[in-house]
Amino acid sequence: MLEGPRAGTVETFTDNLPGIPDNIRPNSRGGYWLAFATARQAGKFSAIDFLAPKPWLKKIMYKLMNPDILFQTLPKYGLIVELNASGDIIRSLHDPVGTVFSGVSEVQEHDGVLYLGSFSAPYLRKLDITFLLNTFT
Repeated sequence: MLEGPRAGTVETFTDNLPGIPDNIRPNSRGGYWLAFATARQAGKFSAIDFLAPKPWLKKIMYKLMNPDILFQTLPKYGLIVELNASGDIIRSLHDPVGTVFSGVSEVQEHDGVLYLGSFSAPYLRKLDITFLLNTFT
């Protein structure tokens, strides 16, 4: 919390996520879209998960090697999750082999369309979701 009687305290909005989250943006229904750099894969080693609780090691790694090399080791997996206002997952969109889009770092909804950005792509992807909104709401 930034202000008020609980200023300086931390509250978990959502946890146990299926991937490595990058950005969160509001959707048009009072919830949020969460972009994931990649999905977690059960039973497989993840350099990012390994380094997360070791900030000292992560700092050394970034000084010794180009961070782009680390990102190249990430599985090519596209993942976007929709959360409700309480942080519960209500919908997820997957591209398990990264054919359409992988490494999603940004998702923005506008008039039934998701605009997806990636740290690894020099373009935006436009995804019409009106069929989802009309069918599964």
